[in-house]
Amino acid sequence: MNSALDALVEELVPDVRNMRKRWITDTMMRQVQEREPDAFAAISDDTREALEAVVGDFVEDRLPRVRRLRQSGALRYERVLAGAGLSAPGDRPIPDDLDEALAELGALRDVLIHRAGRVDAKALRQAPSLRYIDGQMVRMNNDDYRKYSAAVRCYAAEVQYRLVRGWMDLSDDDAPDLARWRDYRVLGV
Repeated sequence: MNSALDALVEELVPDVRNMRKRWITDTMMRQVQEREPDAFAAISDDTREALEAVVGDFVEDRLPRVRRLRQSGALRYERVLAGAGLSAPGDRPIPDDLDEALAELGALRDVLIHRAGRVDAKALRQAPSLRYIDGQMVRMNNDDYRKYSAAVRCYAAEVQYRLVRGWMDLSDDDAPDLARWRDYRVLGV
């Protein structure tokens, strides 16, 4: 689950950033063509492509840089999403308990993958709300699975909503209900 969310953010952000770059570049080239149609028509295809590349590089240098996934909880993703203009809007903050669940999931993932399932001090610092003590083996139950899968599903839905929020006439009824993120669990599990 954690890796799926990591992949969503890591692969989405560069693509959205490239779409923004392409859209801005195309808009700028269209403006040049509209303002100076004779001059634009007089340049060769090779020169036009070179001009477009220079404009694209100019735009690229001004877009926020894409960061690597670091830290834990929602901040792990929000810093990266900011590189594509997809960070949490002020009117849709991430609830503290959702952030906490994402931090716990990330810490448990590291414990399971890198520490043979034994909780250590690093994991407890990363997610102080974990119910384990240093040295204890992780034992996930159905409630844990429901909690973490709901957190991932709701947060992923929020990221997807941000992607289309500005493009479509969507109401808050269409948005994921962040306050009720625990309801995003898979039924029957």
